[in-house]
Amino acid sequence: MTTSGTTISRAGIYWLASMLMLTQLPHVTHLPAWVSAAGIGLILGKMCYTRSFGRYFPPYVLVGLAVIAALGVRLHYGYLLGRDPGVAFLFLLISLKFAETRQRRDVTLLICLAGFLLFTQYFYSQTLIAALVSLPAVFAMGGSLYVLRDYSHNPGVRPVVLLIAKLLLQGVPLAIALFLLFPRLSSPLWSLPDDARSVSGLSDSMSPGSISNLSLSDAVAFRVEFDGEPPAKQDRYWRGPVFNEFDGRTWRASGNASPIQPPHSPLRRLDYTVTLEANHNRWLFALDVAASLPHPAAQSGMAYDPLATLHHDLQLIAKKPVTTTLRYEQSSYVTDRYPGVRPTGAVTSPLPQNNRRALAFAQSLRNTHADDRALVAAILQWFNTQAFYYTLTPSLLGDAPIDEFLFDSREGFCEHYAGAFVYLLRAASIPARIVTGYQGGTMNGDYLIVRQSDAHAWAEAWIDGHWQRFDPTAAVAPERVLSGMASALSDSEPVPWLARMDGGWLQAAQLRWDAINHRWRKHVVNFGLENQLSFFRNMGMPAPQPWQIVSLIAVIAGIWAAMMLKVRAGGFSNLSEAERLWARFVAKMRDAGLPYNAAHGPTTVSLMAGERFPKQAEKIQEITHLFIALQYTQASADPTQQRSLLSRLRRKVRLFNPLYTTR
Repeated sequence: MTTSGTTISRAGIYWLASMLMLTQLPHVTHLPAWVSAAGIGLILGKMCYTRSFGRYFPPYVLVGLAVIAALGVRLHYGYLLGRDPGVAFLFLLISLKFAETRQRRDVTLLICLAGFLLFTQYFYSQTLIAALVSLPAVFAMGGSLYVLRDYSHNPGVRPVVLLIAKLLLQGVPLAIALFLLFPRLSSPLWSLPDDARSVSGLSDSMSPGSISNLSLSDAVAFRVEFDGEPPAKQDRYWRGPVFNEFDGRTWRASGNASPIQPPHSPLRRLDYTVTLEANHNRWLFALDVAASLPHPAAQSGMAYDPLATLHHDLQLIAKKPVTTTLRYEQSSYVTDRYPGVRPTGAVTSPLPQNNRRALAFAQSLRNTHADDRALVAAILQWFNTQAFYYTLTPSLLGDAPIDEFLFDSREGFCEHYAGAFVYLLRAASIPARIVTGYQGGTMNGDYLIVRQSDAHAWAEAWIDGHWQRFDPTAAVAPERVLSGMASALSDSEPVPWLARMDGGWLQAAQLRWDAINHRWRKHVVNFGLENQLSFFRNMGMPAPQPWQIVSLIAVIAGIWAAMMLKVRAGGFSNLSEAERLWARFVAKMRDAGLPYNAAHGPTTVSLMAGERFPKQAEKIQEITHLFIALQYTQASADPTQQRSLLSRLRRKVRLFNPLYTTR
């Protein structure tokens, strides 16, 4: 065993460098390029600089580099205390520590830091691929621990990898037992919030181009699992922010929405579970019309506090921003209208006067259509018969965007049509507002994927004592609602790849992979307290006491230790493979009648066996020579030669039969 001051061999350098780079690899995709290049460059430079762990940088240079790293991270992110800058700084510090590592105690600290850095990748992703990417780093960490035991011994890569694989496989049953039985919190320990700068999704305002820009993204907004048949495509309106104030260009919420209780209706309720990705906003999404308040999926059937309140405009507003993936259960009445109290306030307030042509057009329609529903139908018919064009890349609009869109360019995305439609209704004295959210989604087996490219805007108008949904985009491009955005756009439009109808086998492969990850997250990552209690109930242990869980874990751990560590008399757990093969060889001859004394050496045993089994004397001598070469000569120092000798010895011992008389 080495002492704390022993320097490290070349093999130790390789194992440690491999461990660090494999640990850093998962972070390269989300760290700044200069951080990745500097960190990995320091490791490669240290490997190439010396054949052993000599001094790479003077101490004062390393201190200076650490200060520069901190300043660089601070300048890049604008702050230092947070997830992203913290991981970036640790990434660089580990490389600097490797550059100054020379002794055993440094290696011990380096392995601990690498283990923590490997864990931090789960702050960003808990997908199955993240777990698989960790495996090479785990093997390299095991190799580093192996060479930490004795720097003078270099067993080669293959034996170490096989040993680590064996240990990992031996630990799987215990890991499964702890995963199922260990007392759990109601949420995963790795639910670390995203940094505030990592914001995506719908905004708290809407202006021309805001949703069309969002629709260029393939990112997942949320996934939905339905209890029963999913609604038809044209009924999948996922309600989000509602806007009722207009300053002439931008729509915003009034900010005075008050909480209400979910409405009651004789319509059938549709129950479903939403897995919402982090977006740093407070609104949750539900099909129109929400029939319940959302509650955590892990607390089904248990006492819970609702995750959000329902406001009078039917927005679900969470108590705090969604900074981690949130899984909640929700119920809705799938309908396009619901009753309410006659609206007042922003939805009936005067409109800005900068769009004079639109105001005049709305007034002319009102003069010819006294009935509100007839007026709405006239506007939708006008959209349908005029030369309007649905596009992701409309012309830029000036100071009178409604006028320019309706009477000049006549090209736009859903926010253009919804905004102009609500403006005309309000100008004709019909209370109306804009609803933004998502429309549609892609069924992937038993769940629905809703992406940012499904972002949509539609309108609600107060008609006959009800709020009624109208989608003016459907009057221009009905394919958008029936089949998705890609079907309503021309081939020249910049439609995201996963939103296209003809994605081919690559798109199908991506959907299959998403299904695997969804199940991984549902059954592994989100395995919480309710899942654990359900597991206990299935085992016939309702509401187990803590002492029962601890006892069960102890029993399983004891059985595992007895099996895996081979705690039994006469075991060969401390013998090398060559010694175990020799013991098996001797046992075969002893069973055939060879007198054997444990004090006899290999040469004595060979001579005695040759006299006792003369027909097998040549094979006995070959096996003996192989064992002596492995155990007592320098042949075992060469990994390649050692593997060759072991392979030959293993084969000959397996085939050896002392009573076999035919050559």
